[in-house]
Amino acid sequence: MSKNKRQPDGLSERRIIAIPVTLERRADEDGESESRRISGYAAVFNQKTRIGNYFEEEIMPGAFDECDFSRCVLNFNHDDNILLGRTSSGTLSLDVDEKGLRFEADLPNTTHANDILELIRRGDIEGCSFAFVVRESAWEWLSDEDPAQLDLRKIVKISDVFDVSVVTHPAYEQTSVDARSAEADREDHKRAQEAARAEQFNGLCSMCID
Repeated sequence: MSKNKRQPDGLSERRIIAIPVTLERRADEDGESESRRISGYAAVFNQKTRIGNYFEEEIMPGAFDECDFSRCVLNFNHDDNILLGRTSSGTLSLDVDEKGLRFEADLPNTTHANDILELIRRGDIEGCSFAFVVRESAWEWLSDEDPAQLDLRKIVKISDVFDVSVVTHPAYEQTSVDARSAEADREDHKRAQEAARAEQFNGLCSMCID
Protein backbone atom coordinates (compact mmCIF):
# COMPACT_ATOMS: atom_id res chain seq x y z
CA MET A 1 0.00 0.00 0.00
CA SER A 2 1.21 3.49 -0.78
CA LYS A 3 2.56 5.27 2.28
CA ASN A 4 1.53 8.67 0.93
CA LYS A 5 -2.20 7.81 1.09
CA ARG A 6 -2.38 8.09 4.84
CA GLN A 7 -5.68 9.07 6.43
CA PRO A 8 -4.93 11.40 9.36
CA ASP A 9 -7.33 12.17 12.18
CA GLY A 10 -9.91 14.62 10.93
CA LEU A 11 -11.44 12.64 8.06
CA SER A 12 -14.75 10.79 8.16
CA GLU A 13 -14.95 7.15 9.22
CA ARG A 14 -17.77 4.66 9.71
CA ARG A 15 -18.25 1.79 12.16
CA ILE A 16 -21.03 -0.74 12.76
CA ILE A 17 -21.78 -2.56 16.02
CA ALA A 18 -23.99 -5.55 16.77
CA ILE A 19 -26.30 -4.02 19.37
CA PRO A 20 -30.00 -4.60 18.63
CA VAL A 21 -32.36 -1.70 18.05
CA THR A 22 -35.34 -1.68 20.41
CA LEU A 23 -38.90 -0.63 19.69
CA GLU A 24 -40.70 0.98 22.61
CA ARG A 25 -44.14 -0.11 23.78
CA ARG A 26 -46.89 2.05 25.20
CA ALA A 27 -50.33 1.39 26.60
CA ASP A 28 -53.43 2.67 24.84
CA GLU A 29 -57.17 1.98 24.98
CA ASP A 30 -56.70 -1.33 23.22
CA GLY A 31 -54.01 -2.51 25.62
CA GLU A 32 -50.30 -2.65 25.00
CA SER A 33 -49.14 -1.67 21.53
CA GLU A 34 -45.89 -0.74 19.87
CA SER A 35 -45.07 2.91 19.26
CA ARG A 36 -42.98 4.37 16.46
CA ARG A 37 -40.08 5.30 18.76
CA ILE A 38 -36.87 3.29 18.39
CA SER A 39 -33.69 3.46 20.43
CA GLY A 40 -30.28 1.89 20.57
CA TYR A 41 -26.55 2.49 20.88
CA ALA A 42 -24.63 3.72 17.87
CA ALA A 43 -21.28 3.40 19.70
CA VAL A 44 -20.07 1.86 22.95
CA PHE A 45 -17.06 2.58 25.14
CA ASN A 46 -14.27 0.20 26.14
CA GLN A 47 -15.13 -2.43 23.53
CA LYS A 48 -12.19 -3.66 21.50
CA THR A 49 -13.12 -4.52 17.96
CA ARG A 50 -10.93 -5.93 15.21
CA ILE A 51 -10.55 -3.84 12.06
CA GLY A 52 -9.78 -6.48 9.46
CA ASN A 53 -6.48 -8.16 10.29
CA TYR A 54 -4.73 -4.84 10.74
CA PHE A 55 -5.51 -3.53 14.23
CA GLU A 56 -8.03 -3.37 17.04
CA GLU A 57 -9.96 -0.26 17.95
CA GLU A 58 -11.53 1.04 21.16
CA ILE A 59 -13.60 4.16 21.83
CA MET A 60 -12.58 5.73 25.11
CA PRO A 61 -14.97 7.28 27.67
CA GLY A 62 -15.06 11.03 27.12
CA ALA A 63 -14.56 10.66 23.36
CA PHE A 64 -17.86 12.46 22.69
CA ASP A 65 -17.18 15.39 25.02
CA GLU A 66 -17.64 18.61 23.02
CA CYS A 67 -18.74 16.58 19.99
CA ASP A 68 -20.98 18.31 17.44
CA PHE A 69 -24.26 16.43 16.90
CA SER A 70 -26.14 19.35 15.35
CA ARG A 71 -26.00 18.05 11.76
CA CYS A 72 -26.69 14.41 12.60
CA VAL A 73 -29.33 12.39 10.75
CA LEU A 74 -30.76 8.91 11.27
CA ASN A 75 -30.69 6.78 8.12
CA PHE A 76 -31.11 3.18 7.12
CA ASN A 77 -27.77 1.61 6.10
CA HIS A 78 -26.25 5.11 5.80
CA ASP A 79 -28.44 5.79 2.79
CA ASP A 80 -29.36 9.48 2.62
CA ASN A 81 -32.35 8.53 0.51
CA ILE A 82 -33.87 6.69 3.48
CA LEU A 83 -34.05 9.46 6.06
CA LEU A 84 -35.69 8.55 9.36
CA GLY A 85 -34.96 11.54 11.60
CA ARG A 86 -32.55 14.37 12.37
CA THR A 87 -31.36 16.28 15.41
CA SER A 88 -32.13 19.72 13.97
CA SER A 89 -35.85 18.90 13.68
CA GLY A 90 -36.09 17.22 17.09
CA THR A 91 -37.05 13.83 15.64
CA LEU A 92 -33.65 12.36 16.63
CA SER A 93 -31.96 12.75 20.00
CA LEU A 94 -28.45 11.67 20.97
CA ASP A 95 -27.21 11.24 24.53
CA VAL A 96 -23.93 10.02 25.98
CA ASP A 97 -24.08 7.81 29.08
CA GLU A 98 -21.67 5.44 30.81
CA LYS A 99 -22.18 2.83 28.09
CA GLY A 100 -21.76 4.94 24.99
CA LEU A 101 -23.68 7.00 22.45
CA ARG A 102 -27.41 6.33 22.71
CA PHE A 103 -30.04 7.50 20.23
CA GLU A 104 -33.80 7.77 20.22
CA ALA A 105 -35.98 8.60 17.25
CA ASP A 106 -39.66 8.92 16.39
CA LEU A 107 -39.99 7.40 12.93
CA PRO A 108 -42.12 9.11 10.31
CA ASN A 109 -45.21 7.62 8.70
CA THR A 110 -43.47 6.89 5.41
CA THR A 111 -43.21 3.75 3.33
CA HIS A 112 -39.53 3.23 4.18
CA ALA A 113 -40.05 3.87 7.89
CA ASN A 114 -43.04 1.51 8.06
CA ASP A 115 -40.97 -1.21 6.39
CA ILE A 116 -38.11 -0.64 8.83
CA LEU A 117 -40.47 -0.77 11.82
CA GLU A 118 -41.70 -4.15 10.63
CA LEU A 119 -38.13 -5.40 10.21
CA ILE A 120 -37.32 -4.26 13.76
CA ARG A 121 -40.43 -6.02 15.10
CA ARG A 122 -39.33 -9.24 13.34
CA GLY A 123 -35.74 -8.92 14.61
CA ASP A 124 -34.30 -8.69 11.09
CA ILE A 125 -32.42 -5.45 11.73
CA GLU A 126 -29.52 -6.49 13.90
CA GLY A 127 -27.38 -3.49 14.67
CA CYS A 128 -26.52 0.18 14.58
CA SER A 129 -23.81 2.28 13.04
CA PHE A 130 -22.42 5.80 13.11
CA ALA A 131 -20.34 8.00 10.85
CA PHE A 132 -17.89 10.28 12.60
CA VAL A 133 -14.75 12.40 12.47
CA VAL A 134 -11.87 11.63 14.83
CA ARG A 135 -10.10 14.60 16.36
CA GLU A 136 -7.57 12.66 18.41
CA SER A 137 -6.45 9.05 18.60
CA ALA A 138 -3.57 7.19 20.24
CA TRP A 139 -1.85 3.92 19.45
CA GLU A 140 -0.57 1.12 21.64
CA TRP A 141 2.03 -0.78 19.61
CA LEU A 142 1.40 -4.18 21.17
CA SER A 143 3.04 -6.02 18.30
CA ASP A 144 6.42 -4.62 19.38
CA GLU A 145 6.36 -7.00 22.33
CA ASP A 146 4.42 -9.82 20.68
CA PRO A 147 4.18 -9.98 16.87
CA ALA A 148 1.11 -12.21 17.23
CA GLN A 149 -0.85 -9.33 18.78
CA LEU A 150 -2.63 -6.63 16.83
CA ASP A 151 -1.84 -3.01 17.62
CA LEU A 152 -4.57 -1.05 19.42
CA ARG A 153 -5.97 2.27 18.25
CA LYS A 154 -7.71 4.23 21.00
CA ILE A 155 -10.15 6.87 19.83
CA VAL A 156 -9.74 9.67 22.36
CA LYS A 157 -11.81 12.50 20.89
CA ILE A 158 -14.51 12.61 18.22
CA SER A 159 -15.31 16.04 16.81
CA ASP A 160 -18.44 15.29 14.75
CA VAL A 161 -21.12 12.63 14.44
CA PHE A 162 -23.15 13.31 11.30
CA ASP A 163 -24.96 10.02 10.67
CA VAL A 164 -26.34 7.25 12.85
CA SER A 165 -28.02 4.34 11.11
CA VAL A 166 -29.91 1.14 11.74
CA VAL A 167 -28.21 -1.53 9.65
CA THR A 168 -28.71 -5.02 8.30
CA HIS A 169 -25.13 -6.26 8.69
CA PRO A 170 -23.72 -5.56 12.18
CA ALA A 171 -19.99 -5.97 11.64
CA TYR A 172 -17.18 -3.50 12.15
CA GLU A 173 -16.27 -2.35 8.67
CA GLN A 174 -12.63 -2.40 7.57
CA THR A 175 -11.76 -0.26 4.59
CA SER A 176 -8.60 0.23 2.58
CA VAL A 177 -8.39 3.73 4.05
CA ASP A 178 -8.26 2.24 7.56
CA ALA A 179 -5.47 -0.07 6.47
CA ARG A 180 -3.46 2.74 4.89
CA SER A 181 -3.87 4.85 8.00
CA ALA A 182 -2.70 2.02 10.27
CA GLU A 183 0.27 1.27 8.03
CA ALA A 184 1.31 4.91 7.91
CA ASP A 185 1.12 5.24 11.68
CA ARG A 186 3.14 2.03 12.04
CA GLU A 187 5.83 3.46 9.73
CA ASP A 188 5.96 6.65 11.81
CA HIS A 189 6.37 4.54 14.92
CA LYS A 190 9.20 2.53 13.34
CA ARG A 191 11.02 5.70 12.28
CA ALA A 192 10.70 7.10 15.80
CA GLN A 193 12.13 3.87 17.23
CA GLU A 194 15.03 3.92 14.79
CA ALA A 195 15.77 7.55 15.58
CA ALA A 196 15.75 6.81 19.32
CA ARG A 197 18.12 3.86 18.85
CA ALA A 198 20.45 5.95 16.68
CA GLU A 199 20.52 8.71 19.29
CA GLN A 200 21.26 6.19 22.02
CA PHE A 201 24.05 4.63 19.92
CA ASN A 202 25.61 8.04 19.19
CA GLY A 203 25.49 8.84 22.88
CA LEU A 204 27.33 5.63 23.73
CA CYS A 205 29.94 6.32 21.03
CA SER A 206 30.53 9.79 22.45
CA MET A 207 31.11 8.31 25.90
CA CYS A 208 33.62 5.84 24.45
CA ILE A 209 35.53 8.60 22.63
CA ASP A 210 35.65 10.73 25.73
